[in-house]
Amino acid sequence: MANDIGQFRGPFGSANYWELPNRGYEWDTGISLGPYRTGPEHKITPIGQLIQNYKYGGLALELRDNLASKITEIALLALWERFESPPFSFLIAVPPNQVGKPALPGALCKNIAAKYPDRFTDVSNAVVRLRGLDSVKGVYKGSRASYLRRAWEIDLELFPAPAKGSGLLIVDDVYDTGATMREMSRTIRRAFSRNVSQFVLTASHVETRDWNKE
Repeated sequence: MANDIGQFRGPFGSANYWELPNRGYEWDTGISLGPYRTGPEHKITPIGQLIQNYKYGGLALELRDNLASKITEIALLALWERFESPPFSFLIAVPPNQVGKPALPGALCKNIAAKYPDRFTDVSNAVVRLRGLDSVKGVYKGSRASYLRRAWEIDLELFPAPAKGSGLLIVDDVYDTGATMREMSRTIRRAFSRNVSQFVLTASHVETRDWNKE
């Protein structure tokens, strides 16, 4: 299926991960753990159900942590299948648009860094929110890029410029039009130029029409 910047490809491997479209070459490689919904009836998938329960289930913290741990294990399997030796050492989560909402990307970064502390460093706290954002669900898909433009910056005291050639993994929960992920990629590039290689992991993606052709 296509979205506004190309085709999703997959599933691959025993983890059933998908490769994200990257027509604008914003990042080196991007993968998804699978569609959020699928088929003509838009039936929610197992990974979609986990995400939905985490974000909207109103669960106690312990139960949310358990769900995040399950998704982390799926993510690690996909990362190790796609990258025999992951070419990144820094992890950065896309922050939730609404402050106080359950933040799955942050939980995934925290869990991955905790499991492999000698390999990965979570620098998500370096993302600074420059202005308030409402949920992008109510924003017309063709307007999301302008809505999100320059919504964040990187605090260089919390995340000083890494060595040239370093790699960073951007983590999000649901990839729809790609506008949020591309804006985070541009935020990192504004901070570090192209000295940092960027990779992307999203817990799920939305299979949509090609919005550029409507």
